Amino acid sequence: MTNPKFTPYRIVPNAPPIVRKLFSIANSQKMPRSELSIRSGVAVGNFVNWENGSRPRVDMIDACFQALGYTLTIERLATTTNGKITL
Repeated sequence: MTNPKFTPYRIVPNAPPIVRKLFSIANSQKMPRSELSIRSGVAVGNFVNWENGSRPRVDMIDACFQALGYTLTIERLATTTNGKITL
């Protein structure tokens, strides 16, 4: 199911980084909002809100990334001790 009319997602500077990444991937895949909504179960209105700077819920953003073929992961941050980076 593809929509022949694709309108790129607006990536605004004040949007959370995770939203900017999501929209960048969706744009690269030319995934219409309607199709992403169907695949993820997230209402199209949420995408519009996110384009306007609203912060998404984790479950919604995770569902969208999965619909695009990605997953969210949690990684421990690197710390520095005496100038050495440890993981």
